[in-house]
Order: sequence, then structure tokens, then C-alpha cells
Amino acid sequence: MNIAAASDLHVSSLTLPRAAAIAQAMIAAEADVLVLAGDLTSGPTERYRKVLSLFADFSGPRLFVPGNHDVWVDAPKPNTWRRYETELAEAVKDSGFHYLDHTPLIVDDVAFIGCLGWYDYSLRQVGAPSETVCLTPMRPARGPDGRPELLETSVRADLTWDELTEDDYALKGLVWTDNGKRKSMIWNDAVYADWGKSDAEMVKFFVQRLQAQADEVAGKARATVAVTHCVPFLEAFARDTEDVSWAYTRAYLGSTRIGDVLRSIPNLRLSIFGHSHVARVFAVDDFAAANVSVADRESGPVLLEV
Repeated sequence: MNIAAASDLHVSSLTLPRAAAIAQAMIAAEADVLVLAGDLTSGPTERYRKVLSLFADFSGPRLFVPGNHDVWVDAPKPNTWRRYETELAEAVKDSGFHYLDHTPLIVDDVAFIGCLGWYDYSLRQVGAPSETVCLTPMRPARGPDGRPELLETSVRADLTWDELTEDDYALKGLVWTDNGKRKSMIWNDAVYADWGKSDAEMVKFFVQRLQAQADEVAGKARATVAVTHCVPFLEAFARDTEDVSWAYTRAYLGSTRIGDVLRSIPNLRLSIFGHSHVARVFAVDDFAAANVSVADRESGPVLLEV
């Protein structure tokens, strides 16, 4: 079975032509199954119908799992659950895609399971990106214009890299000084997504959903393919980075607990994911793992075989 897969299209009005070209390339590949692994776009659900219509000429099953951008809601109190379970699911199904987060799918003799996944900081970079960096965790909030901004805090300031705790990462905002230069970053999920649960609790939710799907298809197919948006394996990171913003971002890219579920599936042959914006295919244990991100303009969709 051949699978055409991509993630992280992040479609906007400016990038719609590139998305159309990617869709045409995936259709032309004449694969058996098409997979979109999250972060298609953001905004109103009608935008999803427009973008997903680009793939309408693909004749085989089309599978979708959302990414964190897909569940964003631009509102003072985001209703993330409604967006994820209802609004987005309906737009995806109306567009002829299978919403893999709700139910697994068996195509011929291959079972597909999957979900968005989430992060619990277990993929964070342990080694310091810089020996001179000085860090202050901060909590983002919506500013007067509705855009994210950082709230000053004096609770924990001027930390070294190894002093960062899970509570610090949970804030999702950081200011740092390195060689006299002050920089900052915000992980925008802090403002645009609100599950009403901690990140660790959300990982538990998605782990249970993934395990339930694996149990449902057990013994019914010769092979299983898992699709998540978030990264399931530490092996996805070939090396540490010296870039503070990217080193900090790793905390929000996925969870080893998701990977543990996948490693326990006896007939898993392929794990598809995205989110980290670094396209790469590599081996994990006795199965293949593929980051199919097309966020890098030099990257295109990937054709995989099971």
C-alpha cells in the first residue's frame, strides 16, 4: 500500500497557491491513501472546507488528524473542545475526509489509527543551548488588541537552562538574555487553546484515545499505521540545537508517552506525524517513523509504502 502524506501546510491567502500545488502532487502520486497530519490552516471552519476541497480529486480514502493550530479559537475564552470534537470534525467529514481522531479506519488489510496528540515537556532539550543564557519564564495573555503578549512576573527570574521546571514550561512564555541581547517568545496555544486541563492531562486523554483505537483494530489487519500531529519519539531529534527559541519549543512538540503506546502495538509498521517542521524518515525499533511536514518551503509531500 502506498500512502501520500503531508502536514503543517499552514495555509493562508498568501500560501494557498503552494497548498494547491502540494494537493496536486499528492493526487498525481496515485497513492492508495492520502493523509493530512495536522496544522492545515487556522480560523473559521469554512476555511477548512475551502482548503480540503483542493484534495477532492483524490480517488482513495482521505484521512485527517488535526494539529494544535487547527483547534485554535480566536476568542477571549476559547471553546477548544467544541472546536475539536464538533466544528472541525464536521468540516472535515463534509469535505470527504475521515476524521481519524473519532474512529480508526481499515483500508484493505492495513489499519489506520490516530489523533492530534499533545505535549507534556518530555521531549524538551535537556542540554543547554547556551552556557551564558539567562531565562525568565512568563505567562502570555491577550493584549488590548487581542494578540498574545507576555505578563511580567518576578516569581522566577534569571534562571539557568537546567533550572527550568515543568511549571515554568506550563506558562508557555519566555524572556531570555544571551550575550547582552534580550529576546522573547510565546507558545501561542497559551492564548488560543483552552482544554480546561493541564498539558499532562491532555496527553493522558490522547494516549487513552490512541490505545482504544489500537485495541479496536487488533487482530483485524496485517499492519497498523499510526497518524499523530505531535511528535512521539525522542529519536525524531537528530541533535540538540544552540538556538534558544528552538530548544525551548521542543517542550511543546509531543510526548514520549504517545511513543510508548505506539511501540507496544505488535504490528505497527509506520508512524506518521509532523509539528516539528523538520521532514525526516527514520527507523524506530522495528518500524518506520516519518515526519511529513511541508512547512519548510523546500519540502514536499512524502510517498510512503506499507
